[in-house]
Amino acid sequence: MKFIRSIVASPKNSIYEPSLNIELDLSYITQRVIVCSGPVTGLFRSIYRYPIQNFIKFLNFNHDGGWHLWNFRGEDPGYTSEDVSGKVTFMPFPDHQPPTLEIISESIHGISEFLHENDKNVVVLHCKAGKGRSGTICCAYLMSEEEIDVDTAIKWYTKKRMREYAGDGVSIKSQIRYLNYWSQCLEFPKLLNDSITQKFIVKRIQFIGVAPSLLSSVHKLKFSLNGYRKLSTNKYGVEIINLFTPTISEFHRKGDSIYVIPYKYSLEVSSDIQLSVPEYGYAWVNLTCEAFSQPVGKKTTTIKLSWDDVDGYNGTQQKGYRLFDCLEIECYYNYK
Repeated sequence: MKFIRSIVASPKNSIYEPSLNIELDLSYITQRVIVCSGPVTGLFRSIYRYPIQNFIKFLNFNHDGGWHLWNFRGEDPGYTSEDVSGKVTFMPFPDHQPPTLEIISESIHGISEFLHENDKNVVVLHCKAGKGRSGTICCAYLMSEEEIDVDTAIKWYTKKRMREYAGDGVSIKSQIRYLNYWSQCLEFPKLLNDSITQKFIVKRIQFIGVAPSLLSSVHKLKFSLNGYRKLSTNKYGVEIINLFTPTISEFHRKGDSIYVIPYKYSLEVSSDIQLSVPEYGYAWVNLTCEAFSQPVGKKTTTIKLSWDDVDGYNGTQQKGYRLFDCLEIECYYNYK
């Protein structure tokens, strides 16, 4: 089992505690902030993931009980609150996706509060693999606590969490985009509350520079507009829901562009939206933060994303052939 676990954890730095003869997929990002893969219960899952008992032994041995977990897994959490004596905060959001700014804010508030209770306390952040989701929260915390920019935070996190050959610790474009939004919120705190409360009406979605093969076969596009919905079982946790999927007849062609006008549906959306072409890629944007960069007094916002700004399938770099050059979404504030 140790061999299988080490293969699963191989791109990331691990730690070995000789006194306990325990090896864990765990990294100290700072002396008091730890990022690890998600520990699990059950014999089968412990074949390829590290058992929760080993984590608790390690943390109690090295930190005398002064620890608290933050679990960001939007899928099966891997263990219950009772398994860790209630020393966990669940802030779930889906794999390969960015957290909402509210999740970032509430996580950092809780982390800071716990660390300030006792200067010996440590926090443990994890998702499933202990890379992108927990890394995004970790980088946001570093930006807040150390007053550093996004690139510096990612480099710091990558150096501590990843092996040299394994690439950046936070590599999903949408997660990096949300770290840039968080940077905006740190500079302009009002943005955070606005991003939670603001509503928008989608006016137009347009694909520019569409591949010739797609222009003649629009049905291959299979575009959908998605968003986040709060979980009924968790105050801050979110899941992805579909907001709008146009039919073939709702696609219109103009030159090398394809556009959709969902305005007649009065399509109201929250700040966080996902523009998705299933099996190819997706991109998350926060409309409030994007609108903030628009000219003062302008109610209509146009967000432009190039093909290179889009995340590949399941957060990878794999997007297949180029479907379009640019994706635009035009919307306006829905004042009530």
